[in-house]
Amino acid sequence: EHMIVENAPPSEESLLMNDLLNRGLLLRPGFKYGCRWRVYDGDLNESHAPWLIQPHKEAATTWEGVCLSVRLAEGVHKQWVCAIPEGDAWRYLRIQRWSPGKNSSAS
Repeated sequence: EHMIVENAPPSEESLLMNDLLNRGLLLRPGFKYGCRWRVYDGDLNESHAPWLIQPHKEAATTWEGVCLSVRLAEGVHKQWVCAIPEGDAWRYLRIQRWSPGKNSSAS
């Protein structure tokens, strides 16, 4: 829940949400997947969310926690992405598990 306070600066979460929406993405709650949002790049009725977005302040703080988040995301055919603020912009860090022979691009 968010409280609107007159003359208050926008929250980091609302800035992130605006960035994602301005990119033409659709957001839905991601609590079922242990993240802030599941993010769609097309019609909600015709596609699955390819990404699970976690703001950096809510992301795991250990590699073990990050690995668990990534494993959960990949288990439901999604990509785990951590959103990191950088000045007035956002950086998006996607982390995936390394599976020799499965996700290598070499022939």
